[in-house]
Amino acid sequence: MKCKICDLYWKGDECASDCDKSILIHGFKGEVLEVRWEKGGYIYRENGPGRISFFPNGKMSCIDYYRGYELHREGGPAHSLFYEDGSTCFVEYYYNGKLHNMDGYASILYKSDGSIDTANYYLDNQIISASSPEEFIIESIHKC
Repeated sequence: MKCKICDLYWKGDECASDCDKSILIHGFKGEVLEVRWEKGGYIYRENGPGRISFFPNGKMSCIDYYRGYELHREGGPAHSLFYEDGSTCFVEYYYNGKLHNMDGYASILYKSDGSIDTANYYLDNQIISASSPEEFIIESIHKC
């Protein structure tokens, strides 16, 4: 069974039952600015985002995924920022707390029109100089 916070702010299948508490942070006008799940005083969530932040207009501004106490997500970005219109502004892929993405860029900054402004490959928190995804895969294999 989902707790009230998970029911309102996370539409996944499971509740954040592995956390100590769910916290809502409100703005001056009563609007919800952030929802986060904590355990032992740290942001913590195994089965969904650990923190979701909102613009005053109610649209999501940031979403972070954690495994244990570190940014981590498989199959998608662990840290995402959004423009006020809801489009993606910036994403970072983390694996066990380190910038890392074996499937491509680990850090991507988008322009407001959705095109990529800046993108970087990372392997275990180290920036990789690669001019193409194929070159990145070859460098990744040699560094493992």
